[in-house]
Amino acid sequence: MRATIILPAVPVACRAAVLAALYPVLLLGLTAQQVLWPVRSGPLALGEVFAPYLFVPLLVLVPLAVWRGMGGLRILLAVCVGVFLLRFPPHLGSAPPLATSAAPQFTALAWNVRLGGEWAQIRPVLATTPAGIVALEESDGQGLHGDLQLARRYPTVLVQRAQGADGLTLLSQYPLRDHGTLRGPADPVPRAIWAQLDIGTAQPLLVVVVHPVPPLTFAGKHPWQAAYDPTIRDATLATIRGFVAPALRRGQPVLVLGDCNLTEREPAYTDLTQGLQDADRLAGGDLGLTWRPKPLIRQPLALLRIDYLFSSPTLVPLQVSTDCTPRGSDHCAVTGRFALRAT
Repeated sequence: MRATIILPAVPVACRAAVLAALYPVLLLGLTAQQVLWPVRSGPLALGEVFAPYLFVPLLVLVPLAVWRGMGGLRILLAVCVGVFLLRFPPHLGSAPPLATSAAPQFTALAWNVRLGGEWAQIRPVLATTPAGIVALEESDGQGLHGDLQLARRYPTVLVQRAQGADGLTLLSQYPLRDHGTLRGPADPVPRAIWAQLDIGTAQPLLVVVVHPVPPLTFAGKHPWQAAYDPTIRDATLATIRGFVAPALRRGQPVLVLGDCNLTEREPAYTDLTQGLQDADRLAGGDLGLTWRPKPLIRQPLALLRIDYLFSSPTLVPLQVSTDCTPRGSDHCAVTGRFALRAT
């Protein structure tokens, strides 16, 4: 005679609670990995890029949390909300102490205009924005030819001519002392242009306009890297970092700006910004998001922050704003005002 074991029935609410708790538990585990053991490539690195949006599915669980017997789920959701606010607080930056009124000041604009952009919409911005320095990525400078008004406004023009997304343009109201280009070890064309600009200080302002290639997605050589491979981008950023390091050591004013194809949650952000200030984090007046996917290209919003204004400690970020008005680009324009730090 066989013994029959009868297991107690598991209440439906209990099974639902267990299933509903799976995602919050996995999300908290993934968050711990991202904070404690960040990775540079692969699906976990891709998760770091979109980390804030991984919390959005929790909204689906909110109606379940009000059921009787879902106390554990309510606790998990509350913990997730707390973790989100701690990791992604709203950075509506408060500016550092203002420089003295006698300190030299300048305004800089960084904007990826997307494959040359729609010049009829780009030009009014250049003609009216009070920016003494303008960095345009994915621009070959073609619209500048024969434009006398812009030529008078920006007597210094540097263009890295290239096809498609590889062009770079630097416009400046300040006299040029020296200039050049930078490329990473695997870059076929320069991914940055630099200029020494005379802003009336003892040392010139070193401006570096950057646009490394975006990470490869689902195209890497190795299976683990296939989801997200930033190897080429990170090598370019390391080259740029190595170039500005001597200027930082000698206390020269430095401004690194442009489309870095990099979020602040990735390890390469920490590598690049050693000794530099993220102007938006210090003086930004909005969320600072700068990039939107193509389906949202006509909407005045953005999902990720990948365009930056980085400055040396010798400069004080006074104000930073982001303009996401649709003008044919998937990027927003970022404008910052700086002053030389009083000594």
